[in-house]
Amino acid sequence: MASTTVRISESARNTLKEVAKATGRSMSEIMEQSVRSYYENLILDQSNAAYAEIKLEQSDWDDVLTERALLEGSILDGLDRE
Repeated sequence: MASTTVRISESARNTLKEVAKATGRSMSEIMEQSVRSYYENLILDQSNAAYAEIKLEQSDWDDVLTERALLEGSILDGLDRE
């Protein structure tokens, strides 16, 4: 796997080193997981913001709910609605 150098503060490096030591994983693994988690949270935050904006307009939100109702059961996973 190709690698690169990224500059971080000494404080961040110390924290990274502590996490690596506590988990028995390499600092590279911790960094990769951290970046992946940060990106996933960013996507979720953006999705939540988009849904919040849609909910501001009742007709738009009704369209979302209608679409969800149409898709309900299409997976056929056998799970009952709660």
